[in-house]
Amino acid sequence: MKPFSYCELVTYDYAFEASSFPLAIKPQFNTGSPGWHQHERFYEIVLIVSGEAVHIYENKRYILKPQEIFVIPPGMYHSYEKCAFDYYNILVDFSELKLPLFDLPRTEGFQNLFLLAPRSHQSKNGEALRNFLDVEQFSQGIKLLKRMYDLQTRRKEGYQLAMVAAFNSFLQLICRAGEDLVRSEKSSNSQPHTVGELAMAMARYCQDAWPVEKMCKVSRMSRPVLFREFKKYYNTTPVKFLNDQRLRKAAALLRESDMNLEAIATACGFANGSYFSTVFKNSFRITPLKYRRDNVLKYPDLTDILQ
Repeated sequence: MKPFSYCELVTYDYAFEASSFPLAIKPQFNTGSPGWHQHERFYEIVLIVSGEAVHIYENKRYILKPQEIFVIPPGMYHSYEKCAFDYYNILVDFSELKLPLFDLPRTEGFQNLFLLAPRSHQSKNGEALRNFLDVEQFSQGIKLLKRMYDLQTRRKEGYQLAMVAAFNSFLQLICRAGEDLVRSEKSSNSQPHTVGELAMAMARYCQDAWPVEKMCKVSRMSRPVLFREFKKYYNTTPVKFLNDQRLRKAAALLRESDMNLEAIATACGFANGSYFSTVFKNSFRITPLKYRRDNVLKYPDLTDILQ
């Protein structure tokens, strides 16, 4: 591993054009690794949109996955290898931004994302704590980040306040997601997995293969019991629920990325682009490409029809 002393320092004035507004967003699409680096006095929040890369973070090395959210505090060093991924960087200095967080730092979600997870990467023993947004959180998150970037690019009067408002919503979103994970971990250590935990896992990892046998194993239920309990709580079958999660994620990627249909199909767990297009059209009565062209004006809330 490269010695800490050789890491590049990303300086404050490079991250922020004006120190009076220490909040910035940087979409990193189709870019390579920035190399080993650490940050001067600001946090970096990263949301993986698509693809994969090897992340080397302090003493841990692992493959990043879509929908993963993580935080790099000031002074900690990291790098990427085998980069074939798209992601958003949010850079923020909480102390200089003077954003009133009130009691948010005391929540389990904030503690998990900003304190516990980074420390787990410093430890030489044990697994690193990792966080993933579910499909709904992921879709909402990239909408907020896209709005922040649009505000930052246009720079109309009042854009800074609007950016802070969008960032505040994003911060609450990811802290709720981090809190969900903490509760899930506590539950999994004390009792069998429930249908709710199965649903959360399928929402976070909808691109994975989920045969019914795997659903039964994760939920520790027989097939008849699983389908009965899932119907009771979600008013649908687990198979239909999984398909809806994949469609929600696909719609978000059509709106927010320039990935082709084959890449989106792979990222969302569909067999191929042709099958994905068929399922999408059958569900929404519109082709994926037409949805991509027209969604801003005509179809901004298309996935709301999924139950």
